[in-house]
Amino acid sequence: MGKFATVFQTEIYAILQCACENIRRAYKNKRILIFSDSQPALKALGSLKVTSGLVAECLDALSVLASLNEVTLAWVLGHQGISSNEEADTLA
Repeated sequence: MGKFATVFQTEIYAILQCACENIRRAYKNKRILIFSDSQPALKALGSLKVTSGLVAECLDALSVLASLNEVTLAWVLGHQGISSNEEADTLA
């Protein structure tokens, strides 16, 4: 992502990588939940107008994944003691 990546870009990139990993694993007929504590990222992915190449790339990957699976993006409250979210923030 480079030295000057924004928080928004890193949040979109994380969702993109999650979608790509699920595609790589060749999941089919699964229910896949992707959680994010970034409302701006989730809003961008749900927008009718896309102005970012990274958002478009993420949407393409999610579309490929959703063609064979049920994919849900969900918001989770950040910094509230949810262990997996706290771990993700620590890794970031």
